[in-house]
Amino acid sequence: MRALSPISGCDKPSTGGQGKTMLLIFEVALTIAAWKNGWGPRALLPGVIGFAVVFVVGFVLAASNADVHQYAWFEALVDIGALIILGVMSRNAPAANDAKAETEAEAEAAARA
Repeated sequence: MRALSPISGCDKPSTGGQGKTMLLIFEVALTIAAWKNGWGPRALLPGVIGFAVVFVVGFVLAASNADVHQYAWFEALVDIGALIILGVMSRNAPAANDAKAETEAEAEAAARA
């Protein structure tokens, strides 16, 4: 019988968490950039949705006695997807803000004329 880890309760050795920590740092930085770019609280959605999906899938796998370590690729895929979405959000302002800025610029130009 193998001894269980006192921290995680699993019998597999820990592989460390440096990669996950770096992804989290990038995710937080991109979330802040997207928030400041005009997305506001909507910038939190990719991280929250990604976390919820990975949590539910992990919960179902653990409840069915599946080896959750074999599905680490799924967690990485969801994290990379959230990073891509946050990158696009931090680079591009929401369409409503663009249209609002254009109408304000047009109103300013009309007021000057």
